[in-house]
Amino acid sequence: MKLSDTLTYSFISNSKLAYKVAKAEVVARYRRSFLGTLWYTISTVVIVFGLGPLYATIFNVDVGGYFIYIAFGIIFWNFVQGTIVESCGNVIQHQSLIKDLSIHYATFSVSNSIKSFLILGQNFIAIYLVFLTQKSIAAPAVSVFILPVLLLEGILLTYVGFIISLVSARFRDFSPIVNIVMQLFFFLTPILWQIRPDIADYKIVQWNPIYFLIELPRGYLLNGSIDVEILTKLSVITLVGVVVAEAFHRRYFKRFIFWL
Repeated sequence: MKLSDTLTYSFISNSKLAYKVAKAEVVARYRRSFLGTLWYTISTVVIVFGLGPLYATIFNVDVGGYFIYIAFGIIFWNFVQGTIVESCGNVIQHQSLIKDLSIHYATFSVSNSIKSFLILGQNFIAIYLVFLTQKSIAAPAVSVFILPVLLLEGILLTYVGFIISLVSARFRDFSPIVNIVMQLFFFLTPILWQIRPDIADYKIVQWNPIYFLIELPRGYLLNGSIDVEILTKLSVITLVGVVVAEAFHRRYFKRFIFWL
């Protein structure tokens, strides 16, 4: 297979078009809305301030520190969950563009990730503005070194999203399964609850990829350092995801059009 036939090359070569598609989708979704994409941010802020005091009381922890923990947890969970769930109907939703305009189907996996990053950036800025209005909350400093972490996660989610989009196009019952699994992961992953020493060795914590995706940037923002163990595991998962996605692309790219 030539380099130009690889999935990675398709991702890179179609990145500009993918950005335009992502921007157009966001604008189209909220065309007649007064607040537009701010609804993403409003929902995040409402969840954080609605659940924060309650769960801080239940877990008997400091409210200020827990607010920051749950805020970053919800923000990065929305980023991961939104990217994965949206991948299910990604190519199905754009099948007319793929058939009529011969746009490469890999374009929409990239556009889906770009759209998620745009929403993540907006939520990130908004939650920090909220932190600044609360004297009891000491917002952690943000470093540019968070960008490589997010880039690694974006690469993983793009390739995994591509696999999910292919399987969802072939088997239309796969999308509800993904939604159910993601709902389950929300409760199994330390998003609202914190890891204690007595459950730190549980396999659902040690080998939970959703936990890695959330805790790596959140831990860096809260502690100012990268968890090397989580970074190593996430890097291995990313490498495996890239290899599997490339194998899927090589095997099915000729017959994919018949699944739409």
